[in-house]
Amino acid sequence: MDLVFLLMLTLSAVAGLGVAIAVSQFLRPAGGADEPPSAAWIAGLSVDRYAPMLRLLDETDFRYLWSQPGITAEMVERIRAQRYRLFLAYMRRLRDDFRQAVSALKFIAAHAGIDRPELGAAIVRAEISFVGWYAAACARAFLWSRGFGRVDASGLVDAFNTLRFALRSLAVCPSAA
Repeated sequence: MDLVFLLMLTLSAVAGLGVAIAVSQFLRPAGGADEPPSAAWIAGLSVDRYAPMLRLLDETDFRYLWSQPGITAEMVERIRAQRYRLFLAYMRRLRDDFRQAVSALKFIAAHAGIDRPELGAAIVRAEISFVGWYAAACARAFLWSRGFGRVDASGLVDAFNTLRFALRSLAVCPSAA
């Protein structure tokens, strides 16, 4: 009974630490939006670049690995560590793209000439949603790297995609902002 309690306490502490690290990374200054985003940058902003991230931590590949002759625990752990590092790199890129998209959206909204407080509220909701998904994905990825649980980052990518659609619609018709 004490071992189960200790394990649960440890997992809770690790998850809390993961959330704290994710939130602190996200809250770093993103740089200003002193100039308008280019149409090319907005058009190039795509969730397709994050498709590989969604499969990186899938256990299906590891089950396949274990079925192969000659595979060792060390090999599997090395691959697990590599995939975890790649996943974190994708996460940082997604976070940076999201922050740039938020800055661009704020720039467009501020220079549209029409006051729309609901747009500001929608941006804040999108940021809160993204931070929540980001923190959860970081914590789950850390636990996955230690052999616990699974990671589904689709909610995070969906939160980014929602903001991306808003940015594209305002960039196409900024006077509607």
